[in-house]
Amino acid sequence: MGSFMEYQREFERLCNCVVGLSPEVILDYHLSGLRADIQRELVVLQPTSISQAIGLVKLLESKL
Repeated sequence: MGSFMEYQREFERLCNCVVGLSPEVILDYHLSGLRADIQRELVVLQPTSISQAIGLVKLLESKL
C-alpha cells in the first residue's frame, strides 16, 4: 500500500472528475479508503470535514 500522500493525490484527482457529491459523501469515501488502523482511530475522533480528516490522518500516520 502506498503512502497517505499518494492516496490523497489520487483521491483529489478522482474527485475533480466527479460533480455533485456532497461534502459528507466525499468525506465518507475518503475515510473508507484509508488503512484499517487509521479508520479505527478516526471513528473515535469523528472528523466533520475533509480538511479536518486530512489533518488528523497526518497526525495519526506519524504516530503509528
